[in-house]
Amino acid sequence: MTFEGDISIRREIVDVTFDLIEELGFENVSLTAVAAAARVSLGTVKKCYRDRLGLFTALVQANTAHVTAAVQTTGEKFPDAMTALEEVGTELLFMVLGKRAVMLRRASVIDGSGELGRIILENGPEEVSRVIDALMLRAIGEREVAGEPRDLTETYLALILGNMQVFRMSGTMPSPDRWTCAARAVTAVERLVLIHPPIHRAPSMGFGPS
Repeated sequence: MTFEGDISIRREIVDVTFDLIEELGFENVSLTAVAAAARVSLGTVKKCYRDRLGLFTALVQANTAHVTAAVQTTGEKFPDAMTALEEVGTELLFMVLGKRAVMLRRASVIDGSGELGRIILENGPEEVSRVIDALMLRAIGEREVAGEPRDLTETYLALILGNMQVFRMSGTMPSPDRWTCAARAVTAVERLVLIHPPIHRAPSMGFGPS
């Protein structure tokens, strides 16, 4: 099997697994069912992911990579940090509250062992946080906010997400559209500035060169 073929098979296995989780719930998805849906042998699935925990890890990593790439690409499009943060917040909300991310978190809540939750923590939020840290460093340099980048990131994520993940997981809130995500992202950035206001240069008193 070529490297490209191996990547293609892994991508197909991940995609059909997400479909099966949506239909059956992760607790009811077996490697045998995944193999049948992906039209590969059970041995191939085990070779790629070993067991259900390995497969779940791959699902989380695939979703995290997708979110991180989208956030990073979005952040790099804009020359000023605050606009970038608004756009990144929109993209982040749209994807984190999307169907696949919610399915993974629901599976971790149902899991009594705590293993699925551990996998999400080890393979999820930190990657996105590092991208946002870099944007916060830009915002500090542009004198839009003040503070430590990680503190700003934590405030920003709390303002952006709030309890929305809980509402999505419980089924009490539908997946938001981009307009809703954009409006919340703008509000979050405005509140971030109020919580961490910039330190402005003291006005000149007229002594010495300006």
